[in-house]
Amino acid sequence: VKSDTKDSMKLEKAWPVHACLDVKGGLTGQTSPICALCHKAIKLVKKALVVEHAWLELYHAKAYKRLVLSMTVKPLLKKDIKIYDPLQKRTTEDDKFIQVTGKWVINHLSIWHGKPCNSALTHIAGFQLGVNAVCIVCVAALLENDMYVYPRKWGMLDKGQEIWLAKGSKTDIQIYLNQALIDTIKDTFFAMPTAFSFKFKDQYISFHPTLLEPELMIPLIALCLYAAIWEWHKGKKIGKANSNAVEKFEGDQFKAVYDQHIEVLTSLKTRINTYHALMSTIYSRVMAGNVSSDLGAKSQGNALTILDLSGLD
Repeated sequence: VKSDTKDSMKLEKAWPVHACLDVKGGLTGQTSPICALCHKAIKLVKKALVVEHAWLELYHAKAYKRLVLSMTVKPLLKKDIKIYDPLQKRTTEDDKFIQVTGKWVINHLSIWHGKPCNSALTHIAGFQLGVNAVCIVCVAALLENDMYVYPRKWGMLDKGQEIWLAKGSKTDIQIYLNQALIDTIKDTFFAMPTAFSFKFKDQYISFHPTLLEPELMIPLIALCLYAAIWEWHKGKKIGKANSNAVEKFEGDQFKAVYDQHIEVLTSLKTRINTYHALMSTIYSRVMAGNVSSDLGAKSQGNALTILDLSGLD
């Protein structure tokens, strides 16, 4: 390990002093230009979380780090090419530099992913899961085919099995309209004028001339609800010692679930009027009563199972 550190220090000396990493220190111990690069990159990924993709780094972490750092250094070059030209070269050529600085940038995303997850823990109370055997049955019913994204109430099958009864029908679209999902979006992204999403509100892009669509955070929020409900799958909440789902909430632990919600939304887009009406409804409910709005593991099946897309426009 010591030899690796010495080798890293030798490689650093090949660059101008202001472009050298302190291989023993963290972000706060770096030079001003490197700190500026990383802080601007952090702002960039926070924006991307809302207006582009909630979990870009999940798929190609190394490539995403390089892309973010390369995009960040370009405007800095215009301010001082002498200072930032070496950093541009490092973001292009130096894998070690990308690995170290990219880690500082990407690590902040797990913090932002954790915010909606913590909010979801509060809002799953509406599902009234109970405890022990009843809770186990309820959790299984909610997670099967992602039923938790629908607004429903508990009922009972003839055989005495708990079931999450649907509101609406296959053509009366209620998908992603569960109040827990709406409230989690509101609390996480739109709780106050300074909230996360208000900073980027004017950059939401809709393919419809009149309907807004807060689609991009829906897969993340749905995933957070899944993780929060899943924590009760043994009949009581899993303790911190055994749980990474909500406490850490990074990596690919729930990648399959996240991908499923992306696929669901992609399928819904084939029925453009229905899709945009749904997105507009979600947006309206998220903003309802919010004066700030005027300021600018593996899932079984997916939520499309109970829909008939052929009957939608």
